[in-house]
Amino acid sequence: MEQLPKRPANYVPLSPVGFLPRANAVYGDRTSVIYGRVRFTWSQTYARCRRLASSLLSLGVRNHDVVSVLAPNVPALYEMHFAVPMAGAVLNTINTRLDARAVAGILRHSEAKVFFVDYQYRARLKSRQGVSVLSLADADVKDAKTMASVPRDGKTVGEIVLRGSSIMKGYLNNPEANSDAFKGEWFLTGDVGVVHADGYIEIKDRSKDVIISGGENICSKEVEEVLFQHPAVADAAVVAMPHPHWGETPCAFVVARDKAAGVCEDDVVAFCRKHMARFMVPKKVVVYDAIPRNGNGKVEKNLLREAAKKLAPAAVPAQKTKVKTTTTTVGGRRGEHPVAHVMAVSRL
Repeated sequence: MEQLPKRPANYVPLSPVGFLPRANAVYGDRTSVIYGRVRFTWSQTYARCRRLASSLLSLGVRNHDVVSVLAPNVPALYEMHFAVPMAGAVLNTINTRLDARAVAGILRHSEAKVFFVDYQYRARLKSRQGVSVLSLADADVKDAKTMASVPRDGKTVGEIVLRGSSIMKGYLNNPEANSDAFKGEWFLTGDVGVVHADGYIEIKDRSKDVIISGGENICSKEVEEVLFQHPAVADAAVVAMPHPHWGETPCAFVVARDKAAGVCEDDVVAFCRKHMARFMVPKKVVVYDAIPRNGNGKVEKNLLREAAKKLAPAAVPAQKTKVKTTTTTVGGRRGEHPVAHVMAVSRL
């Protein structure tokens, strides 16, 4: 038996694309893909896969090369399971829930020759590149009180300031507004942001939309980005809600993706606790039919702030108690201290 060699007639390697030409020939008009409103037939799928395989070959992809893809379960990912083997390459699908470090490690280890990224991740990459303004002389992020530049760590928040010939001269007949908008040689934009190590300035929020809770600055945009990831939330907005102890706390207004199913407040809060620091988690979640927006599509947060004020918890009246004085030991030294010690209260 060992003397009988393998022949094309009796040895056909199994392939994940072997049935595709037959599906095109026999069931060409039948539906192959249903994705929302998108419908493809087997003929269309076959043609799209062949075009993608041809494109990979034109990019220099050869046998046993690795083609990586970072995308959710969309038709394009489905087609790559056929097109990549058609080109003789190996498909490497990457979990979209992995962080940047894990994705980078997979790409290095697999030695991917081509990396496909879904448009939603490409949008973030394009926004990271920013824009160039020739008439803008300088831009920085500074502490609003000291006007000192914040560290370039991508974490320390400050106000974005600008200077250059493109900056306006000022507000006509409004000296108070000019005093607030200009400080020294800088124009205060009213935007809050951070500076990364490479000098990239990232806008976090409008200064008036920043929530100050117990001395912590909370960017409403960061909370909203997490809310948008919740599968049951179609739209969301976050504003400050007065709090008797913390000063302000986040209040979230959400719109259900499925009106019939609705949105559970406890589910939203639990989801937020998994994806953000606990002090940023909304203390109140309100379900709206629609988030109020103006003619330009911007959220009318002034209306939401008024609604949040009505939902704010009432202040607990302070009880008058007599404070006794006694001798106690604090920090290794004896002295007179009130019995009512100041206790650290955790918001977590």
